[in-house]
Amino acid sequence: GIVKKIGDLKNRGNESIYRPEREKEIIERLSKLSENKLLNKSAIEAIFLEIFAVSRNLEKPELVAY
Repeated sequence: GIVKKIGDLKNRGNESIYRPEREKEIIERLSKLSENKLLNKSAIEAIFLEIFAVSRNLEKPELVAY
């Protein structure tokens, strides 16, 4: 899907999969759009941190050694 294609592009360009500053920008933008509406910043952050984590894992699955 789209997330895997984004991961491929990031890997080809030697870009980091995990970009906390970008994630923070997205949460801030969504929080501003949602002011005085159903979801507060905490709810948006909780939802999107999960989405970001799943997306990162799809972009570049983590390897676990035993």
